[in-house]
Amino acid sequence: MINTTAGAGLHGNVGQANYGAAKAGAAALTIIAARELQRFGVHVNAVAPLARTRLLETVPALADVIRKPEDPSLFDAFDPDNLAPLAAHLASTDCRVTGQVFEVFGSKIGLYQGWRVDEVFERDRQWHPEEITEALAHLPTDPPPFDPS
Repeated sequence: MINTTAGAGLHGNVGQANYGAAKAGAAALTIIAARELQRFGVHVNAVAPLARTRLLETVPALADVIRKPEDPSLFDAFDPDNLAPLAAHLASTDCRVTGQVFEVFGSKIGLYQGWRVDEVFERDRQWHPEEITEALAHLPTDPPPFDPS
């Protein structure tokens, strides 16, 4: 099984809350379905392609960036066909991985890693709101920036 997700759901894009939430849900569904279906030998993975689509071509800021190169000898990083080799592998009997979310952009295949607990705040008793304010004071006040790497 191959699901599709998108960077909008994995990184968060301004103005795309509904689309991003749906795509984040597809990534979570992938992980859960992989765990549930593993006992039946079913592999479930997801791909988050960054490729030229009709929708992206209508975005003025992106239209020129994603345009197909005029010189056919140049590599077209936004060609949707760049996704095909990974999709073919994930659908093949040679595929051994399950529960993974991959990004594809041009010739790059990236492996996403899910949410993890990065820092723990703990007391030997129930917290008071003022203590939480103090414990979290060092955290950034802005949301994390988009990091495409």
